[in-house]
Amino acid sequence: MIHECLFNLFNNPDSESLSETYNWTSLFELQEFLHPGEQKLIQTIVEIALDYHKIVAFTKNVLIPTPNVETTTTQLPERNVPSGLYITAFCTGVYKVLDNYRKETIALEDMFLQNPQLSLTFILSKIERYRTLFQVLLSMINIIENDNVHGCLLIGRLHKYVSCGVDQIVTAADE
Repeated sequence: MIHECLFNLFNNPDSESLSETYNWTSLFELQEFLHPGEQKLIQTIVEIALDYHKIVAFTKNVLIPTPNVETTTTQLPERNVPSGLYITAFCTGVYKVLDNYRKETIALEDMFLQNPQLSLTFILSKIERYRTLFQVLLSMINIIENDNVHGCLLIGRLHKYVSCGVDQIVTAADE
């Protein structure tokens, strides 16, 4: 069970249903055997992993553009993300900021292989510090997607996040 949580922290087994948090958190087959506290810990861990996957999906959408293919009526329309130098620089900085999270998850997997008795609380304590960062990054991404912000407007809209006082976010903004 813990290994599956670690796998979901870094790997995205189902990129189609990123927005469906409920589906991910209800997939655990052993829920009737888990204590409600363990269920909540697993849910929190998976929610942090989902936030990471949403951020990575956005950066890949901007940094690795897909060729325009004629859409059929069965395909879902993708969100329109503006392209440009500022958006690309933003996504490159976000990708660099996510490096610490990737290194942390790899270190967690190594620790778990050396000591399989690690608890869910230990895993959550290691990755919970990224929760605030991920929420702010998702907020920035929502501003970009919903308001179709690009160019110099992007810098103005994201400036308020620089002066928030949270070290991780200030570092992310500097990138």
